[in-house]
Amino acid sequence: MARVIRIERVTVRANDPRFPSGGRPTWAGINLDNMVHNFRVMKEAVGPDVADLAPSPVVELNLAVAIGLAQGPVAGLAALDRIGDPALRDYHLLPAARAEFLRRLGRGQEAAVEYRRALRLADNPREQAFLAARLAACEGAGQR
Repeated sequence: MARVIRIERVTVRANDPRFPSGGRPTWAGINLDNMVHNFRVMKEAVGPDVADLAPSPVVELNLAVAIGLAQGPVAGLAALDRIGDPALRDYHLLPAARAEFLRRLGRGQEAAVEYRRALRLADNPREQAFLAARLAACEGAGQR
């Protein structure tokens, strides 16, 4: 029987009272440190057959974002930089995530470059509006 592990189970387990947070803050009700830890433990358990756990590079992107939210934008950027899958080359959420972490670090010019790239790749009007607003904020902050 093929092993199928869903990321939703990791999220549920991250909030399970049997896995205490150790006093760390949560984000949107999800203890991200526990989620990241459990994801890594499950990945190690699967071993070289990671496709059972992460059938898409988007899962790796989501993990990198969770790391950044749990451990800070520097850790998030480092995790994003470790993603080398060419399938994400034209995926707008990769530069959007990089832009957000750069913005949180106060690196507005670099964030603007990434927001522009994400905006070019996005095809959803609501996402485009969000990205355009973030880009304008970065550009406005740089002119002051």
